[in-house]
Amino acid sequence: MLLASGYDYGNARLRARRPDLLSAAVIEEMLELDLDGIAGALSTTAYRGSLERVTVRSQGAARIHDAVRFHLAGTLDATRRMYEEEARQLVELALTDTDLHNALVLLRAHVHGGDREAAVAHLVPLGNITDALAREVLRQPELAAAVQLLVRWRLPDPETARVLHAAWPVYEVDEDLAHLEHALCAATAARVIEGARAAGPDGLELLRAAGRDADERNLVVALRAQAGSATEPAFLPQTSLDLESLSRAAVTPGRAAAVAVLASVARDPWLRPLERYAAGGDLTELELELERHRLVDTVARFDRGDPLGFGIPLAWITATTLEARNLRLVAERAERGMSPDLIRPLLIFADRST
Repeated sequence: MLLASGYDYGNARLRARRPDLLSAAVIEEMLELDLDGIAGALSTTAYRGSLERVTVRSQGAARIHDAVRFHLAGTLDATRRMYEEEARQLVELALTDTDLHNALVLLRAHVHGGDREAAVAHLVPLGNITDALAREVLRQPELAAAVQLLVRWRLPDPETARVLHAAWPVYEVDEDLAHLEHALCAATAARVIEGARAAGPDGLELLRAAGRDADERNLVVALRAQAGSATEPAFLPQTSLDLESLSRAAVTPGRAAAVAVLASVARDPWLRPLERYAAGGDLTELELELERHRLVDTVARFDRGDPLGFGIPLAWITATTLEARNLRLVAERAERGMSPDLIRPLLIFADRST
């Protein structure tokens, strides 16, 4: 078990940096601005350095996206370096989703076509997949060649590369990207959950967060299958919802009856969202509501968690990642000239209760 001294320095630094996070009010003001206005607003915040870094090579929405992703990568890397030994190992485990995100961006860019260079703007330059390596992967004429490079270069990490190598023959047969993505997501979820368990009491915060994330993804997969959107539900490793209940809900006739199966084993925060879905709600809205509750609860560890425990870095990682997501949505709205009312429901603010 880690001593408190494993977290006291890093946690103190993160609590001191918490005021740098953009408030809901600030981001909502940006929602009404054009791209130049957003850049101007960000230049008065902690994003100033990142904006100056990308000004020469990026313009328009790309400038905002690049500034956001470089700021996020720098923030997360600095967070990792604030801790040592077992504490750093847990922080790095919490950051594995970034590696997964980068790998999925590259695979999807090959499958869906379009401007592959634009995919680079959606990467987080943290970890082993640098922009230069990503461009080389994206330059390959076919997905098979891109996968070969990822496997050969052991990207984004050796374990994920091994899973990709093992899953690739199945993709060559069915050409179903969803199956390939599931193999990578399941392996990452299992690694985080197993690593958090192995850390003992120090890993409980991460275990709860990762377990809840996997459970909620499984819940949505079961309901999507029940609604006819998926014939063979593929579930992530989970810690609370048992596979029997999930599988039963996936084949139960009637939305209300399927929800009743899940409600019998559901966590308390899921009950009202499930009730709304059973009464005729939208599955996408249910997924967003579950995500909103989970992320806000995780960031609340700043105030409700052990001040010398892993809840503080976990809250910070979640808050900074959530902020980047909100800013990306704000930039996309301005680029496409969309009504702010279309984007506002998608924003999730950690400084507001759900």
